Amino acid sequence: MKKIFLIVAMFASFQVFSQVCDDTNLSAWSGTIEPDAGALTVTAGSAMGGTACGLEVAAKADRNKNFVQDLNPTDEQSYRAAFYIDPNGIALPTSGFNRKVKVHMSQCIAGRPPCLFNGIVQIKLAATAGEGYVLDNFVVDGAVGDGKKRFRVDIPDTGATRIEYMVNLTTGDFKFWVNATSESDPVANNVVDGQPIDYSGLDMSSHSGGVNRARLGFMNSPANVPVDSPVYLDEFESRRQTFIGM
Repeated sequence: MKKIFLIVAMFASFQVFSQVCDDTNLSAWSGTIEPDAGALTVTAGSAMGGTACGLEVAAKADRNKNFVQDLNPTDEQSYRAAFYIDPNGIALPTSGFNRKVKVHMSQCIAGRPPCLFNGIVQIKLAATAGEGYVLDNFVVDGAVGDGKKRFRVDIPDTGATRIEYMVNLTTGDFKFWVNATSESDPVANNVVDGQPIDYSGLDMSSHSGGVNRARLGFMNSPANVPVDSPVYLDEFESRRQTFIGM
C-alpha cells in the first residue's frame, strides 16, 4: 500500500513502499481505528496502480467503524485527493437502509468552528438494481438545512476505478474525475441529472475552517453489508494544488 502526502507548500512528500504486505504498511497514516480485529488487512491481491500492496476493508460481525486517517492537513482551503477503489464483488443490497459503505471523507473537525458537521466531501460505495455499483456522494453546500450538494457516479462493476476530486472552500469550487490523467480531462457526470460534476459558487461558509483530516476505510456501521467481504482501496494521495493524475 502506498500513501503520499503533497500537502505542504513546497510539496515535500512522504511515501511508504513495501514488498512485505502486512499491517506495518499502515504506519504512514496518522492513525488506524480498528476496533474489529482483521477489518483492515494489507494484501498483495488488493494492490492497484502499480503498488505492491493494497488495503482490504471488510465489515465484521460487530459492525464497528474501521478506517485509517491522515491528520496532516491543517485548515486547508484548497484540497485535492485521489485513490483507487475496487468493489471486489461485494454483495451490497440494492434497497433499504444501512446498505452502503462510507469509504472516504475529507473533514473539518466538529467543535472547531466554523464546522457545521464533520464532512466536507463524503464518498459512499453503493449498489443499485439498474446501475450496478455507484459512488453516492456529497460536497458541502449551504449553512442551514441539509447543507450538502449530493451527486452520484457510476463506476465499473469489476476492477479498479481511480477517483480524484478538488474542493476550494474559499471560492466554492468542486470537481470530480474518474480515471482521469490530466486536469483537462472531462469530469464525471452526475447520473442523477446527467450534468458534469464541475460546481462553482457553492456555499461553503459553514466549513470555512478548512480540511483538517482525511479518512479511508469503512466509516459507518452498515448493518446490511455482508460480513468478511472486503472492498479494495489503494494509492491515496492528497495535496493543496495541481492535478494528481494516474
